[in-house]
Amino acid sequence: MSVSTILGRVFELKPMDKGYTRLTIVYNIPFKTKTLKFNAWNEDMLSSFKEGETVKVAYTYKNSFLQLLAIDRTLIDSCPICHTFMEALDAQRIECEGCSTIPKDQHKIRFNAEMKLISLEPKQYMYSNGLRLEFLLEIEKKRYTYVIFENSLLDKISQDLKIGEKYFVVGWKSTQPGCYLDIVDITKGFY
Repeated sequence: MSVSTILGRVFELKPMDKGYTRLTIVYNIPFKTKTLKFNAWNEDMLSSFKEGETVKVAYTYKNSFLQLLAIDRTLIDSCPICHTFMEALDAQRIECEGCSTIPKDQHKIRFNAEMKLISLEPKQYMYSNGLRLEFLLEIEKKRYTYVIFENSLLDKISQDLKIGEKYFVVGWKSTQPGCYLDIVDITKGFY
């Protein structure tokens, strides 16, 4: 049995009707944010944790399903270039293992800007339903697209999005040609 560990943030702790708790962990890898979802049957293991806490998680796969082995609170740090989560140090880091393995021309830019939602279109994609969003970054006069798929991190906020409203959008912007974003969070603007 191979055991893997990650550093991440508790995104969701949701008790389910069938007796288990859905635990969603968000973690950063070089230039990308990913999630792991566990169906945890051991409530005692999760009883002291809250959404937003930073944790170290040990897990394995059992019959193609994720199995949570351990979860502990920990302090985490992130690389200033690729935002990969790393164990907190009391010293300056010289190099991050994450961004040093990816060629410079494939690096992405961390994106945090206020944008106007100009299009919101439900679409059927090959394997899932999605909501295609189009944002306008008024400063650059550029349009950016993104798709929120069912059961993704942003799915639960997608019902509250309204065309014409301004939102703060956080994520990754490719340095390659095209106007695509990999969005991590969308919050309502101050207007």
